[in-house]
Amino acid sequence: MAKAKAEALELIKQLPDDVTTGRIMEELFFKQQIEKGLEDVAQGRIITHQEMKDRIARWRKSDGARDLLGLIRREPWDLGG
Repeated sequence: MAKAKAEALELIKQLPDDVTTGRIMEELFFKQQIEKGLEDVAQGRIITHQEMKDRIARWRKSDGARDLLGLIRREPWDLGG
Protein backbone atom coordinates (compact mmCIF):
# COMPACT_ATOMS: atom_id res chain seq x y z
CA MET A 1 0.00 0.00 0.00
CA ALA A 2 1.30 3.46 -0.86
CA LYS A 3 2.62 5.55 2.01
CA ALA A 4 0.09 8.37 1.52
CA LYS A 5 -2.83 5.94 1.50
CA ALA A 6 -1.57 4.15 4.61
CA GLU A 7 -1.14 7.46 6.44
CA ALA A 8 -4.61 8.63 5.38
CA LEU A 9 -6.19 5.39 6.61
CA GLU A 10 -4.33 5.66 9.92
CA LEU A 11 -5.56 9.23 10.39
CA ILE A 12 -9.14 8.18 9.60
CA LYS A 13 -8.94 5.28 12.08
CA GLN A 14 -8.09 7.77 14.85
CA LEU A 15 -11.25 9.83 14.23
CA PRO A 16 -14.53 9.13 16.05
CA ASP A 17 -16.94 6.63 14.50
CA ASP A 18 -19.55 9.32 13.85
CA VAL A 19 -17.15 11.59 11.92
CA THR A 20 -18.54 13.28 8.82
CA THR A 21 -17.01 13.07 5.37
CA GLY A 22 -16.40 16.81 5.53
CA ARG A 23 -14.47 16.49 8.77
CA ILE A 24 -12.36 13.67 7.29
CA MET A 25 -11.53 15.88 4.34
CA GLU A 26 -10.65 18.79 6.65
CA GLU A 27 -8.29 16.58 8.66
CA LEU A 28 -6.60 15.21 5.54
CA PHE A 29 -6.21 18.72 4.11
CA PHE A 30 -4.79 20.00 7.41
CA LYS A 31 -2.27 17.14 7.50
CA GLN A 32 -1.29 17.84 3.89
CA GLN A 33 -0.74 21.54 4.61
CA ILE A 34 1.42 20.77 7.66
CA GLU A 35 3.54 18.37 5.61
CA LYS A 36 3.87 20.95 2.83
CA GLY A 37 4.97 23.58 5.35
CA LEU A 38 7.55 21.26 6.86
CA GLU A 39 8.90 20.49 3.38
CA ASP A 40 9.12 24.23 2.65
CA VAL A 41 11.16 24.71 5.83
CA ALA A 42 13.42 21.78 4.94
CA GLN A 43 14.01 23.30 1.48
CA GLY A 44 14.73 26.76 2.92
CA ARG A 45 11.56 28.31 1.48
CA ILE A 46 10.95 30.57 4.46
CA ILE A 47 10.84 34.26 5.27
CA THR A 48 11.30 36.11 8.52
CA HIS A 49 8.43 37.50 10.56
CA GLN A 50 9.63 41.01 9.71
CA GLU A 51 9.65 40.25 5.97
CA MET A 52 6.06 39.03 6.21
CA LYS A 53 5.05 42.19 8.08
CA ASP A 54 6.74 44.28 5.37
CA ARG A 55 4.94 42.38 2.60
CA ILE A 56 1.59 42.86 4.31
CA ALA A 57 2.27 46.58 4.75
CA ARG A 58 3.14 46.92 1.04
CA TRP A 59 0.05 44.95 0.05
CA ARG A 60 -2.20 47.12 2.22
CA LYS A 61 -1.00 50.17 0.29
CA SER A 62 -1.47 48.48 -3.09
CA ASP A 63 -4.37 48.46 -5.51
CA GLY A 64 -4.78 44.79 -4.68
CA ALA A 65 -5.79 45.59 -1.12
CA ARG A 66 -8.05 48.46 -2.15
CA ASP A 67 -9.65 46.31 -4.85
CA LEU A 68 -10.27 43.48 -2.38
CA LEU A 69 -11.85 45.89 0.08
CA GLY A 70 -14.09 47.30 -2.66
CA LEU A 71 -12.49 50.73 -2.59
CA ILE A 72 -11.71 50.71 -6.32
CA ARG A 73 -14.75 50.98 -8.57
CA ARG A 74 -14.42 48.90 -11.69
CA GLU A 75 -16.81 48.36 -14.53
CA PRO A 76 -17.60 44.71 -15.30
CA TRP A 77 -15.72 44.93 -18.60
CA ASP A 78 -12.62 46.47 -17.02
CA LEU A 79 -10.11 43.68 -16.45
CA GLY A 80 -7.59 46.07 -14.96
CA GLY A 81 -5.38 46.21 -18.04
